Amino acid sequence: MSDYKRMSRGELIVAARELEVSLARATAQAPEPSSPSRTLDLGDDSLAQFEQCPQPMYIFDPATLEFLQVNAAAVNLYGYSADEFLGMRISDLWIEHGDAEVLKQIRDRPASYLYYRGLRQHRAKSGDLLDVEIVGQDVLFHGRRARVGLVMDVTEEHRAMRELRESEERYRELVELSPDAIYISSNRRITYVNAACVRLLGASSPDDLVGKGVQEITHPDFHEEIRRRAELLRDRDEPLPPSVQKKLRLDGTPVYVEVMAGPFVFQGKRGTQVVMRDITERKKAEEELARTNAELEKFVLVASHDLQEPLRTTANAALLLDERHGEKLVGEAKELLQYVVTGVMHMRRLIDSLLVFSGIGAKPAAIAATDCRAVMTDVLAHLRAVIEESGAVIACGPLPVVRADPSQLEQVLMNLISNAIKFRRGALQIRVEAQRDDSGWIISVADNGIGINPAYAEKVFEIFERLDTRYPGTGVGLAICKKIVESNNGRIWVESQEGKGAKFSFTVAAADAGRRPNV
Repeated sequence: MSDYKRMSRGELIVAARELEVSLARATAQAPEPSSPSRTLDLGDDSLAQFEQCPQPMYIFDPATLEFLQVNAAAVNLYGYSADEFLGMRISDLWIEHGDAEVLKQIRDRPASYLYYRGLRQHRAKSGDLLDVEIVGQDVLFHGRRARVGLVMDVTEEHRAMRELRESEERYRELVELSPDAIYISSNRRITYVNAACVRLLGASSPDDLVGKGVQEITHPDFHEEIRRRAELLRDRDEPLPPSVQKKLRLDGTPVYVEVMAGPFVFQGKRGTQVVMRDITERKKAEEELARTNAELEKFVLVASHDLQEPLRTTANAALLLDERHGEKLVGEAKELLQYVVTGVMHMRRLIDSLLVFSGIGAKPAAIAATDCRAVMTDVLAHLRAVIEESGAVIACGPLPVVRADPSQLEQVLMNLISNAIKFRRGALQIRVEAQRDDSGWIISVADNGIGINPAYAEKVFEIFERLDTRYPGTGVGLAICKKIVESNNGRIWVESQEGKGAKFSFTVAAADAGRRPNV
């Protein structure tokens, strides 16, 4: 005898099917009921299987529809006791009591005919509606013609299906209101599009797009990318990071979109939901801005070079005048000449700074593994005279090997240390150190100088910005630092309070994730 308590739901249904076959075989072998002496009743083994079957089963008289016997599973499902069932008719379970077609179907089926009634609704004693599927078979029960019914309770499955349909309907309503273009694909073919997607791709209706391959709406330059992203989505089964792609409208014109994609189940099938935002205008603006910036940098570079010659002539003339006739000049004339010399020298420094600033990014940086300790040694050598003059004490902690252009890194450190020396107050102390973070290294230059008002923490990095004009300078040094750091995907910031010194920090990529700083 089978151990039904240990079976899975699938195994239980198979066992129930085997019982149906057993009953059908017993009925098929029975003599015609017209000869009482030859009538075959269901045997004890079949009735024992009937009672132990985990699926609800009942036996009823097809003529009167009265129940003749039910098993324990039917009692549990419907909530009626076995004695209550024996006083009821099968139609008492129906929602449609007067369904003449169903009555005719039951009464007119010939003996030994296995039939399937499909999905029906029954009402339990509690009043709850049950979705059931029924398989029936004519049998002989204690010498009388009867019918056995096997009930499969599919209430939860159908409730889940209804909830899924309702969820999909709500999803459609929300998606149709979205200003972003959305489509769902399965096996790289489009199965659903919203109205915004129809408009974006220049279609007249969803039917123009449903069924098309995803590659058909994607520019050839991005075919490899969407193939790679499809593999990532399959392997990770999680949303992918945003991507900028070029799609094709139905008329062949390109459109730039920002794409977000993730796994999705639609109509019971696994697929991919893709959200596209039209960034064509933004892309054009970015390209125009890039062209404008390139032209501006070129102009600054050319203008700076062109200004060098007349400036050099003016400087030389002023210096010669001072050298040859300086002793003859007195009072206001001497003072005015000094203004000319000072102004010319300041202009030269300003132009030199502009040339450095405009040259950043003009050619690719020579990125390589760079020893910060070696770069720092060069910086201190270049600044030896001003360090000795100022009496500054510079301490360096362990410094790492990073991925950077050595000359650019030297420019940043030199500007930061020069600023610390320039804006000193009393005995100057400067400390340079490095700290590891998740994405690379943070290098900082801290001093005990005059400090900066925190309100100007962003403004101080703007070009030509001089917060304190009592100190000499061009206002370009920190702007150069910012441009170099950001051109290498880093960031730079300052922490300071007035009168309490300043700490400038910037990030730089690590050359080796496992390598520690050099002491």
